[in-house]
Amino acid sequence: MIDRFGPIPKQVHDLLIALKVRWVGKEIGFEKVMLKNTQLRLYFVSNPDSPYFESDTFKHILDVIQFQIKGARLKNVGTNFMLIIDKINSITELESLLRRMLKPSVTTAQ
Repeated sequence: MIDRFGPIPKQVHDLLIALKVRWVGKEIGFEKVMLKNTQLRLYFVSNPDSPYFESDTFKHILDVIQFQIKGARLKNVGTNFMLIIDKINSITELESLLRRMLKPSVTTAQ
């Protein structure tokens, strides 16, 4: 693309990262990912009885929140269960955060 159209503008780069953020968010189990100003809101699946909340993925997210992220809080508003994190300054920082929340794949010794 660069050789045909030139350097990619920052806005296009951010748009491509935003698509990645949506995909990673869905893979983790978030129904909605919203970054406004510097506050991130991650909406979990809306069914409170979902087996998702007993999954290894959810437990891994809780571990990441507890041990790696400062200022994160869980909030329940009506039927919506969300994770709120302050001071996310860029879309690339958001992508990095979501990638840390991905449950590491289990590797076997060969």
